[in-house]
Amino acid sequence: MDVGGSSGGSKLAQAKTYGGVGSILVILSIVPYAGLILGIVGLVLVLIAVKYISDEVGDPGVFNNMLYSVLAGVIGIAIVTIFGFGMMFSMFGLGMGPPQIDIDDVASGIVEATETETAITIDIDLGFESLLPVLLTVFAVLLVVWIVLVVSALFLKRSLDSIAKHLGVGLFSTAAILYLIGAVLTVVMVGFILILIAWILIAVAFFSLPDKPPSSPSSSGSGEGSPGPTSSSGGGGSAI
Repeated sequence: MDVGGSSGGSKLAQAKTYGGVGSILVILSIVPYAGLILGIVGLVLVLIAVKYISDEVGDPGVFNNMLYSVLAGVIGIAIVTIFGFGMMFSMFGLGMGPPQIDIDDVASGIVEATETETAITIDIDLGFESLLPVLLTVFAVLLVVWIVLVVSALFLKRSLDSIAKHLGVGLFSTAAILYLIGAVLTVVMVGFILILIAWILIAVAFFSLPDKPPSSPSSSGSGEGSPGPTSSSGGGGSAI
């Protein structure tokens, strides 16, 4: 029993360190240039920490929900990256860049001069109709990314709520709610600030983890019930 307790305690201690440091690295992902690497390393450390917690409390859903959350976030980033490169190649590689003025078109009639006017009226077609499909595509991609981000936040909330329930650290649930609200509000810039604050709370919550999981009520109840028969038997012995 002592060996199991010590191993469980060491696992939670490692989860506290990995999760806290990993959350800080995720926060530092906003740093230019090195932020991407710091964010990836941070997410890996958080996953390791959640895996330790999941094994310790005996609930696979704790880790699975966190893994689904990270995978959904990766899918969202992949969509934005692929779309960004696609737009870049279409604009500069395939000649679909900003509208340009063709000299031949100007000479063939876009420049209109009248005999009664001294000024020359130049009508240039900027091609707004051709930009409409691009704008609709951008809107559709952003909508898909927003949906993926909200789904990721839902899985994250499930994982953090489970950790809060099993280990009694309510700050995980608070961070989960704040993260979900931030994900919904990413359509405005306030959402990203809320997500950043949520990760700060997650870091604090990890560092607040207990060294050993709290004892279950059933075990404590059985422990309290055991002295009853001994005391009654002791009373009977004294009576005799």
